[in-house]
Amino acid sequence: MPKDIKIPDEKLKYLSEPARDELVTVTETYVEDILREAFRLDIDNSSNRDPDINRSMIDDADQWIRKAYVRRKKPWWFIVLQIAAAIFGLITGYLFNSQFLQNPLLFIIFIICLTVTISSTIVVMFIPRE
Repeated sequence: MPKDIKIPDEKLKYLSEPARDELVTVTETYVEDILREAFRLDIDNSSNRDPDINRSMIDDADQWIRKAYVRRKKPWWFIVLQIAAAIFGLITGYLFNSQFLQNPLLFIIFIICLTVTISSTIVVMFIPRE
C-alpha cells in the first residue's frame, strides 16, 4: 500500500516546476536511504526472523543518516589551535630544562609557551565538535 506525502501548497508556492520535480526525487531518495538504514539496524538486532521495523528504528535511521554519516569540516581556527597545541607542547617540553630555566629570557619564553599550550589544549578539548 503506497503512502503519499502531502505538502501544503503555501510551502511550495515559490518553487518552479523543475524545483518541485527535484524535491520529489530528493524526497524519494531520502526515504529509500532511511528504509535501507532501518533494515540494516533491524538485521543487526534480529536472528532468523522476519524484519520488524518499528518507529524507534526509523527515528534511529533518520539520526544516523542526518548526523553520523556526515562529517562536517572543522573550521580553520580549530585546526590552527590543534597544531598550536602540539607544536607549543613540544617547545615547552624542550625548554623544560634546568639550564634553560636559569636564563630569565628563556624562562619567560617557557612561561609563554606553557600558557599557549595549556590554553589551546583546553579550548580544543572543550569546544563541542558536531
